[in-house]
Amino acid sequence: NKYLVSVFTADMKGSGTDADVFLNIFGENGDTGERRLDSDKDNFERGSEDKFTIETPNLGRLRKITIGHNNRGSSAGWFLDKVMIDDMGNKEVYEFPVNRWFAMDEDDGKIQRDVLVGSMQPMGIIYNVQVMTGDIRGAGTNSKIHMVMHGSKGLRNSGKIFLEGGAFERALIDIFNVEICELISPLSRVTIGHDNGAVGAGWYCEKVVIYCPFTGIEQTFPCGMWLDEDEGDGLIERELYEMVSLRQKKHKKYPWSLWIWTSDIKGAGTDAQVFLQIYGEKGKSDEIKLENNSDNFEQGQIDKFMIEMPDIGRLLKLRIWHEKRNPFAGWHLAK
Repeated sequence: NKYLVSVFTADMKGSGTDADVFLNIFGENGDTGERRLDSDKDNFERGSEDKFTIETPNLGRLRKITIGHNNRGSSAGWFLDKVMIDDMGNKEVYEFPVNRWFAMDEDDGKIQRDVLVGSMQPMGIIYNVQVMTGDIRGAGTNSKIHMVMHGSKGLRNSGKIFLEGGAFERALIDIFNVEICELISPLSRVTIGHDNGAVGAGWYCEKVVIYCPFTGIEQTFPCGMWLDEDEGDGLIERELYEMVSLRQKKHKKYPWSLWIWTSDIKGAGTDAQVFLQIYGEKGKSDEIKLENNSDNFEQGQIDKFMIEMPDIGRLLKLRIWHEKRNPFAGWHLAK
């Protein structure tokens, strides 16, 4: 089956990218696997539409896409407007509105996102991933590390996730919050590997620990092996299986999508640190510090956050405040 993919880069300053862009399309019958989107022309320039054809067995009804880039090049940041996919075999067109930055220094710092069909704000499920590098000589690496999380029946997976910003140094634990659209916890296995792309690329992975607040399940996947072409069996990607005796059950938390509108009047924005606490019929949330990588709470702006709370029942009220430490702390909040 053929899928015609149209990628729309937003028409705003700095929105284009020179990085390599990757796409995985998920349908009810499976997924395409990660495909690099490349053609003869200079793709993903400001305000442009780029078209690509992907051939794959029939995926059935499309559910979501995973799209992102590898952060290569001097101006890697990218503002993606939307993706349209024309399923030519089944004569159906799907729209995936995105309208977000894919940049480590903008918005929430993500360079890869899951997008559901027709959704403006994917209801993401956060997985807390801890990756431990072994405490032996030469264990660390500068290669790019990636992983795939596999669901219990092995049918659903997260697609390839690049663990950006980690140190992967000897005896260190790197922590990532990975957001995907699907609840696949408890996991059956984890694939972890690297691109072999640096001097001294080999890496000794001790273990991976993954906690899903949505199910309250924490799972440990031991490795204790080299991912190195010159060590042991030479593999640079491995399948890891859970040590079930180490599984822990914690209090569940639920993800909520929070949108905050700053009024569009002169001087409405604030540079102060903003906090939020939410009260429900069964209790209240912790005090939540609102921050992401963008300049938040500017005049006329909408800021979007993912927050996690225990089950507090039906929401009754909220308290929102800031630390008025600097001269421009005053803030006019619309809703």
